[in-house]
Amino acid sequence: RNAAAGTWIFRGGSSRLGRGARLRYTCQQNIFAVNNEIRRPTRARVDKVIVTSIVSALCVYLVVGNAGYQTFGVDVKSDVLENYASTPTISVARVGVAILVGSSFPLQCHPSRMCIFSLLDQAKGPRPEGDETDAAPTRNVEHVAVTAIFIVAALMIALSVKSLGLVLSFVGATGSTTISYILPGGIYYTVGPPGVRRYLAFIQFCLGLVIMPSALAVIFMGN
Repeated sequence: RNAAAGTWIFRGGSSRLGRGARLRYTCQQNIFAVNNEIRRPTRARVDKVIVTSIVSALCVYLVVGNAGYQTFGVDVKSDVLENYASTPTISVARVGVAILVGSSFPLQCHPSRMCIFSLLDQAKGPRPEGDETDAAPTRNVEHVAVTAIFIVAALMIALSVKSLGLVLSFVGATGSTTISYILPGGIYYTVGPPGVRRYLAFIQFCLGLVIMPSALAVIFMGN
């Protein structure tokens, strides 16, 4: 925290509704990039961006999700476009979804790649004093390699899995539970100051350890 300027600076770069809610509010990895792009990133301004983003996303998803259930009831599929006949209008909608997915992939890939770079830097250790070799070529190779692995892995999953709902179920049960419950609770319990919040964080951590296998069990039994 920059106390003099009063700003916060970040250095360095089973129901469908439940799945959707978990996925829409587990984008914490993007807050660092968002913070760095805000003019005068005070705590109040960052909070305003977060609240505005969450409320707007909530409204959009409630409208779209409710429209699907109002139209098809319990027969609505995880990809609501599969409920509609192949008409020109639906084809345009499918193209729009493809563009959306293609555009959002880099947004998710960027923070994930930076996390990998951080782990690689930690594994390499600090550079020796007096080492003036240019690290840019090595970083460029790592950039291409990590990005290629992400793309190939995503492509293999897309080609091997037919159900979008199944993919979202696994993501919600594993990644979202880890980001929302396990990591925040575990980190705060480890480094947080003594007090009631520390014990609440431990409860949150334990709750995540229960939710993840329970959700996975429900997914496996349902499929």
